[in-house]
Amino acid sequence: MLHGLSRRWLLGGFAVAAILLLAGLDQLTGDEPLSGADFLLDVLDKGLLVGTVLVIVMLSGEMRGLRAEQETIRGDLRAAIAAGEAWRELSRTHIEGLSAAIARQFDAWNLSAAEAEIAGLMLKGMSLREIAAARRTSDTTIRQQAASIYRKSGLSGRAELSAYFLDSLSPIPAPRAAE
Repeated sequence: MLHGLSRRWLLGGFAVAAILLLAGLDQLTGDEPLSGADFLLDVLDKGLLVGTVLVIVMLSGEMRGLRAEQETIRGDLRAAIAAGEAWRELSRTHIEGLSAAIARQFDAWNLSAAEAEIAGLMLKGMSLREIAAARRTSDTTIRQQAASIYRKSGLSGRAELSAYFLDSLSPIPAPRAAE
């Protein structure tokens, strides 16, 4: 199948040939010959008609291609959602255990309920500004509570907070032997 520019040139050539054929047929079948200006207007008129038809044909082909691509993307999205749900279901007990362990550690650090919620949202990757918006409070309040979380936990910041919990989850893989 022809691609891109080659296809366009072929369609353009077809359009020119069709215009000239229509104009020539009109000259042969007309009652009286057209003058040069009338012939040119007749060619332009037929050219617009043929061009419009070609554009409609090309656009309908593009639409079919886009619909097929859209359906492929929808299928991929459904598959990704199903895979994510399957992973969550398979990992549910581990995730619940991790959530409970994190809550126990927050209790051990004596975090208030608000601080524990903020620490949990930070572990989920939300920025302090996003947390402030979600909790309908000021950025300053969230920054102060984050500072309190770091002070109570003995950690220096968000990276250490995340690393504290993730460190034991993902052991460093052993280097691979040269093959």
